[in-house]
Amino acid sequence: MKSNQVPILDELIEDFKHPNPNINKEAILKMIKFWPKEAIAIFIDNLDHSDIEIRRKSVKALGEFGELAYSPIANYFISSTNNIIRTSCLKVLVNVASKTSFSSIPDEIMNVIRLSLMDDSVEITLTLISLLRQLGRSSIKILFDLCKDKNLLKSKAAITAISEIKDNEVKLFLIDLLKDKDIDIMIQKDAINALKEY
Repeated sequence: MKSNQVPILDELIEDFKHPNPNINKEAILKMIKFWPKEAIAIFIDNLDHSDIEIRRKSVKALGEFGELAYSPIANYFISSTNNIIRTSCLKVLVNVASKTSFSSIPDEIMNVIRLSLMDDSVEITLTLISLLRQLGRSSIKILFDLCKDKNLLKSKAAITAISEIKDNEVKLFLIDLLKDKDIDIMIQKDAINALKEY
């Protein structure tokens, strides 16, 4: 095929399903170039696919679309109450954030974060904190708040996340956290261990 010839989308979708990851990658790159909106819509439809492999590959593929993906993904998350879909959407945003430098969190992603903070399910909580960790300094205040959450899963995961952000603000926060007599003993231990990294 000539470089300027538009590939057939259905053929690219078949290549995406191929077991060879190099063929998958090539198909995704062509979709990004020639069929971005159509491909994003197809991959979003796969986020609750019964075949977990198709779902996993679609999450990974959507992450390659970068900023093109986060607005439709955010809209899909907000419109759904299905935990599989919501977790998959968060995983896409984790992938996008790992490849994109945000000086501030886009409004669409912030809306997803706000909704996720109200969800206590294990999958949503852990994937949300992975997203906040990937967003780095722009989400540090949210992670600080989560470190004080009464939900131990959230607070423990948040301390692990901030301990990976090497910043003096994190060190000062952990020192202040240990002065709080009301925090759970497990959180105290995690904060002490995190401080050892500094």
